[in-house]
Amino acid sequence: MPQYKERTGTWRTLVYYHDYMGNLKQKQKRGFKTKREAKEYELEFLSSHKNNITLKQGMEEYFTYVSSRLRESTVRNKKWYSKNLEYMNNLILLEISPKNIMDWQAHMIALGKSNKTINQSTEILYSIYSHNGKIYNHTYNPVKALDKLPTENKKMDFWTIEEFKTFLSYLEDPEKIIAFKILFFTGIRYGELLGLTFGDIHENYIDINKSYDYRSKKFCATKNKQSIRKVYIHRQLKIDVDEYIKSIYKPRKNDRLFNRTTNTWLQSQLKRTCKKYNLHHIRVHDLRHSHASMLINNGVDVLIISERLGHIKPTTTLNTYSHLYKNRSTEAVDFLDKLDE
Repeated sequence: MPQYKERTGTWRTLVYYHDYMGNLKQKQKRGFKTKREAKEYELEFLSSHKNNITLKQGMEEYFTYVSSRLRESTVRNKKWYSKNLEYMNNLILLEISPKNIMDWQAHMIALGKSNKTINQSTEILYSIYSHNGKIYNHTYNPVKALDKLPTENKKMDFWTIEEFKTFLSYLEDPEKIIAFKILFFTGIRYGELLGLTFGDIHENYIDINKSYDYRSKKFCATKNKQSIRKVYIHRQLKIDVDEYIKSIYKPRKNDRLFNRTTNTWLQSQLKRTCKKYNLHHIRVHDLRHSHASMLINNGVDVLIISERLGHIKPTTTLNTYSHLYKNRSTEAVDFLDKLDE
């Protein structure tokens, strides 16, 4: 902010700031003996003012910060959940108490919002306080005093190889068939599937190096660094993929492999086919679980499974599929029994 020297020899400072409604304001102060004193006053005023910003202002600062650091789809998802916080928008950020948050949660429940949605919105609030604390050097975060609302986790579901082949037998579109085959036999995420280009297909592996946001129609970064990986494929899948590529007219290296495919397209096709032929219905994401389940039940090492799925660490894989490993808990005893035969 500018400091000006007056004709009298003293200094004046002009400070710009936003009030609690987000309106741009200015404050002027005269009579400082030195420019340094004027500058110190400005810094002290801004520091004091920041203690009076509203949740809405703190939220705007948070999203300005994360918008250049997170994937566009991630920011969009966070903004969607943050809309539920409007109930507290004009409250002073550092004056919001755990009781205020509990009242807001009760208000959301009265509106019919699910506990999962409320928890997601509360996590955004937690992030706003964490960011504000780092920037303005304080530790206040009332969200820490609250427990998450109870939720019922979605049941993990999956298909066996026989169920998957039955499903495929009812499909006719080559693009749909090969898209579902890649999902089932590689375990990649649907965003990674949509991000595949012809240049990502190699002799014995698929190169996962990007994702695709079908809403913004843009390529984007993978979920994490570990998601950049080579997923090795079996011989028959490579034959099937090659046959599909041959059916495309002059494909270029950077063209998308599935130009017509979206998550909605995949999900609606899966749901429609299962309903029409009375099949066991699962979600598109459950094809990823199906792949992991197939590998676990056939004794593939957890490190290899973790790498194929692009998990940050093997413990993520173990925690996600711990129930499947429990079903194999007698294998060690069976092995030891064989030693005595």
